[in-house]
Amino acid sequence: MKRIYTLGLVLAFCCGFLGKTILDETGVVIVSSAHAEVAGMNSGDLRRDRDFKKAVRRIVSRYCIVDENTLVC
Repeated sequence: MKRIYTLGLVLAFCCGFLGKTILDETGVVIVSSAHAEVAGMNSGDLRRDRDFKKAVRRIVSRYCIVDENTLVC
C-alpha cells in the first residue's frame, strides 16, 4: 500500500512539473505579480499614513481573530 502512495506522489509531482513547464513555454501566467502600491504610495509611505492604518485595523478587527501570536482571518 505504501508503494502505491509513493507512486501517486511521484506521478502528481511529475504532472505538476510538466504542466508548469508547458505553461511557462506558452507564456500563460496563472498567478500574477503583486504590487504593494496604493495611490502612488509605496510600503514605507503606507506605514506612515494614518488613514491607511485605520482602515487596516478596522478590517482586521472586523474579520480576523487575534490571539496572542496568531492571526486567523
